[in-house]
Amino acid sequence: MTAPVSGQGAIIYQDAPLSQWTKSLHFNSESDCDAKRQEVIDNSQDAVALVPDSEVDQDNKRDAADAVKQAVASQCVADDDPRLSGSGAPVGPGSLRKLIH
Repeated sequence: MTAPVSGQGAIIYQDAPLSQWTKSLHFNSESDCDAKRQEVIDNSQDAVALVPDSEVDQDNKRDAADAVKQAVASQCVADDDPRLSGSGAPVGPGSLRKLIH
C-alpha cells in the first residue's frame, strides 16, 4: 500500500490511517509482496541514477527521488487488516498481503 501524498508528491503522509492509503497489487504470500516491494524500490533508485545532473533536469531528478521515497514508505498489508477499515487492531502472520507502489 502507498501512503497518501501531496499534490506534487513531495510530501508523503506516512502517519495517515491505513484506510486512506492506496491499494494496487495483490499477492498470495507476504514474501511475494516483500520481493515486489523491494523490486519497486530498486527500480526507483535506478531511475534516479539515470536522470542527468543538469539544471534542466532538476524537476525530473526531484520527481524520481520522490518516487523512491514513496516506494520506501509503501507497506505490505494483509487483506483482512482491521486498519484498512479504520479499527487499527493488528492481525497475525500468514494472511494475504497487498502492496501499493
